[in-house]
Amino acid sequence: MWFWTYRSQLQAATARSEAAGYQLQTQRLELSSLYEQALADTRKFSASLGYYEQTGVPQSGAIISQSQRLFRAGEISYLVLIQSLNQAFAIQNTYLTTIRDYRQALIELNYLRGE
Repeated sequence: MWFWTYRSQLQAATARSEAAGYQLQTQRLELSSLYEQALADTRKFSASLGYYEQTGVPQSGAIISQSQRLFRAGEISYLVLIQSLNQAFAIQNTYLTTIRDYRQALIELNYLRGE
């Protein structure tokens, strides 16, 4: 009688151990997938930052100065000035949003690394 009791307890423990092993494997795959996605996001935002730092932000500065100069000279209307400034500020806003997203991706990546 005691043999059957211990045998059923052993089988239950073995089943729990196998279930825990499968759960661990599933969580490792999920963690790996999250890590790869965070790494891809970090690379994507890094490339976007490179564009904005080399091209976008200087271009927005040029748009601002050029449109202000043309407005002062009377060559463009107030409406065109506002539209140009809006375009330049949209570029700068997108740059700042990209910085935020890049930093968030780095935080996620470091979290998944355990840092």
